[in-house]
Amino acid sequence: WLQAGVGGHPLLVVGAMGLDPALEQKLRVHDDEEVRRGGQILERWSDVCDDDVPRKCQDCAWAFLFLLTGGFLLMLALDPRAVDKFDGNSKYMNPLLASTVVSAITAVALLHVAKSCTEAFIYTALLFGPTLTIVVGCVLLAAWGLPLLARLMGLAIIAVGLCGLFCALLCWRHLIPFTVLIIKTVTDVIEKHASMIGLAFLGCLLMSIWCVICACGLAAVYLLHAHRINNFHESVPVAGEVILFVNCFIAFWGAAVVAGSCQVAACGVFGRWYFCRDDASPVSKSTRVAFTTSFGSVCFGSAAIAFFQALEAVARSVRRQAQEDCNVVVCIVALILESIIACIGSIVEWFCTFSYVQCAIRGVGLLDAARITYSLCTYANIDLIISSWLVDTVVNFGTLLCGVAGGVGSLALGSGTGALLPGFIIGGLVGASTLQLLRSGAVTMCVCWAEFPDALSTLRPELHHNFCLAIAGWNEEATEMSAAGGGSAQEATAPEQQS
Repeated sequence: WLQAGVGGHPLLVVGAMGLDPALEQKLRVHDDEEVRRGGQILERWSDVCDDDVPRKCQDCAWAFLFLLTGGFLLMLALDPRAVDKFDGNSKYMNPLLASTVVSAITAVALLHVAKSCTEAFIYTALLFGPTLTIVVGCVLLAAWGLPLLARLMGLAIIAVGLCGLFCALLCWRHLIPFTVLIIKTVTDVIEKHASMIGLAFLGCLLMSIWCVICACGLAAVYLLHAHRINNFHESVPVAGEVILFVNCFIAFWGAAVVAGSCQVAACGVFGRWYFCRDDASPVSKSTRVAFTTSFGSVCFGSAAIAFFQALEAVARSVRRQAQEDCNVVVCIVALILESIIACIGSIVEWFCTFSYVQCAIRGVGLLDAARITYSLCTYANIDLIISSWLVDTVVNFGTLLCGVAGGVGSLALGSGTGALLPGFIIGGLVGASTLQLLRSGAVTMCVCWAEFPDALSTLRPELHHNFCLAIAGWNEEATEMSAAGGGSAQEATAPEQQS
């Protein structure tokens, strides 16, 4: 164990001597085999945020495949035969640059608001959706000249908005104080390491570059090989779906790699703060890890996410085509498949999001990181903490505001409304890249708390207490259910005993 000082108070942090023996023993004797396996991997990778220990590159094959794909697209985009056919009109360049600048300023301002007026910002994010829904319903209801069906639709929309408002004020209101503590803690770390804003802008820049390379490369394929694509359409019945899947997979893969790399870098900074190892350039060290030794793991996880997103896009396309053809059976089957694929994709994305924390602080491969994450989160019941915060609501609301600001900025310098949608999209990307720091910080604190809660009890005692309360509330329900059903509440009390 190593001893460090935080604000004059002593703090024990995980050092090179290994894990907490109590946690190690509890994971070894856990009933779940996967939890025990994750605990064994955790024993082998006990060092956290130790920059003195050289890290090996993980999942290198996936990094090679991604770089090969990106290089191939870049080669196609720079093909002289395709460049001559591209429209050189750049009338949207200035509006898009304006949307980038305006949305970036808006995102930084929102981070400041989230720190200084946290509770009011969360209330606004929580009530914005239901309020907007009610306003839209009232507009439809009060508009003149609309048919009766439209007015009935307005009533239905108002009812949905009122239900959302009811849930926000009565069902989710008690989650706001907990969310305030999390966001204040995360913004304090961001303020301490202000260069993390540059990390968000780097992600936005890389995302823009990938969008340009992907769009130009795929367009070059259609321009240079149009006859082969037409022959493929004629000879293969599902050619359209295959082409859609490939295009979506490539586009989503690159976007997920950029977002995942920036997330790993951010998780590294928050992890170093949690374990009190952020005294020497944590942002640059974490960024170097994200884009070198852990880059293959990010490419691996991003490929899994992109695979299900592309499948979902294909299922959605089939459903819409069936709707146009009035084919009820195919439409229902496609809708069921779309829902199943979306659920699986969300699970994969959730695991990747939390596994990236282990990639950042330990440098493990993605599969080992997923096993460690499953072991810690199952043992500590982290899902109960996640269900008790509204961080995602705040991030989504801020992203929407940045998108609107980007759209307005592009419209102010654009020729007509043609630049409005691209400006909104770019503004949303900038906002998502910047405000993603809030989600990355919250996720990192959860995963690190599952392993070593005593660190948070010294850094942020009130937040640690609320983490324990979230688990304890579930423990009371589990104890009552176990007493009623004759079961055991041993598993429910394990995380509380550790805390």
